[in-house]
Amino acid sequence: MDIRDLTYTYYMRRKSSRLPSMKGWAGGRVLEVGAGLENFAEQYPESTYVTMDLDRNSAKTKDLFVQGDVLSLPFADNVFNHFIAYSILEHVPNPEVSLKELRRVCSKGGIISVPVLDEFPFVYDPINWILKKLGRSWVHFGIGGFGHEYIKYSDDWIKLLESCGYKVVLVEKDCGINFFEALEFFLFSIPFSYLDYGSAMEKSRKVLKPTRTRTLIYKSLEKVLGFCYRVLDRFNLKPIGHVSYIYWVE
Repeated sequence: MDIRDLTYTYYMRRKSSRLPSMKGWAGGRVLEVGAGLENFAEQYPESTYVTMDLDRNSAKTKDLFVQGDVLSLPFADNVFNHFIAYSILEHVPNPEVSLKELRRVCSKGGIISVPVLDEFPFVYDPINWILKKLGRSWVHFGIGGFGHEYIKYSDDWIKLLESCGYKVVLVEKDCGINFFEALEFFLFSIPFSYLDYGSAMEKSRKVLKPTRTRTLIYKSLEKVLGFCYRVLDRFNLKPIGHVSYIYWVE
């Protein structure tokens, strides 16, 4: 049991598993940048699927894994057909560099998921929600936590994508969140405001080295989290609003 299976990663794993596969990707070469726990590899079994991350220890399997930086991709031009950049571009101060790199190595475009300021609900991040209503800049916790450096409105993301040579063919609101997920995210973001989520979990994992007792606690917490999510989903207790959008680009 890994501590990264709990709290926000637990939510992200459930959330990302719902991402639909893109028709026409079968048989091609797909690159997932900032792959972390490789959220999408199983959805493209007929493709050559390559994952890349700064942290080599984050990958579940080392097959077809490349350690690298999204700001300077270690690949030749047009070696992939498609890419997936899920919850990664908001972590770099200049995402346009990463977008141009992805366009260089991928010939047909891909999927981008990023947080947006458009309509995230009050319960998800009350302080930044109020600041947004007042026209003030967001602060580094809640939606601005976990090392998020670049958060914009959807229209601004589209302008950035177009300025980097992409054509946005579809914009989807990512799946909604329930009250438990929103509260969990907000509270956990406060002590790790300026840290990337992976770095925060890595520090926690070093401090809380696995023992039989901790493993039992982690497994128990995972069951509790799972039960809470299922109950809230059963009654559809989701706050109005979405915290991220998915952009399909070519």
